[in-house]
This record gives sequence, C-alpha cells and structure tokens, in this order.
Amino acid sequence: MTLTLLAGLLILLGALGLPTSVIAQGPELPPVFETQRMTFRALRQTSDTLPPPRLMDASVAPATYWVLGGVLGATVVGVGSAVMAHDGICADDGGVGCPLLWAGLGGAVGFIGGALVGGLIPKSP
Repeated sequence: MTLTLLAGLLILLGALGLPTSVIAQGPELPPVFETQRMTFRALRQTSDTLPPPRLMDASVAPATYWVLGGVLGATVVGVGSAVMAHDGICADDGGVGCPLLWAGLGGAVGFIGGALVGGLIPKSP
C-alpha cells in the first residue's frame, strides 16, 4: 500500500515538474465546434428569434423496403429462436410457452434488424 502511494506521489511530482513546452508538443488545434458558435453568434446579432424547424415531407422521402425487411427478419429470427430454444433452453420444460416466448423475443430483434437493413434499400419508382 505504501509503495503504491509513494510511486503515485513520485509520478505526480514528476508530472508537475515538467515544463509546459515538453507536455504539449503537438500542433495547436482550432477550438471544437467553432463553426457552430459562429452560426449562433450570427443568429443572435441578426434577430432574437430562431427560424422555425423544417419538417421533412413524407412525399419527399424515398420509399424503402423497411416493412418487408422487418417482416422477413422477424420470421427468420423468430422461427430460428423458437427451434433453438425448443432443443436447448426449453428442452426440460416440455410445453409450448417457453419456445413461444423465445420466438417473440427473437421476432422483435429480427424485425428491428430487418427493418434497418430494408430501410437502406430504396424502391424503384
């Protein structure tokens, strides 16, 4: 305990004794998010109110296969989870409740994953 404390104090004293030119030798970087600060300053100087938020129109958004991907993902992962649970976790149970629970959980996870992948595929016009 005392050896660890002594080593920590020596490291702290050594770090405090270093000159600043030795500590920071990298290039000087611009402040973080400087462009956003300039934007807000410009808004404050021109008016006291912010512009209204622009909502995306549904007719402008491209149609995707997110529903089809979600249904396919839920079916594949749900059935796979039920089969794996019936042969594994629920083997001692003997009922249908345990595999149905795993099918529902797997279906929910599969729907989310399938919808995310299907949302990346645009429908042709």
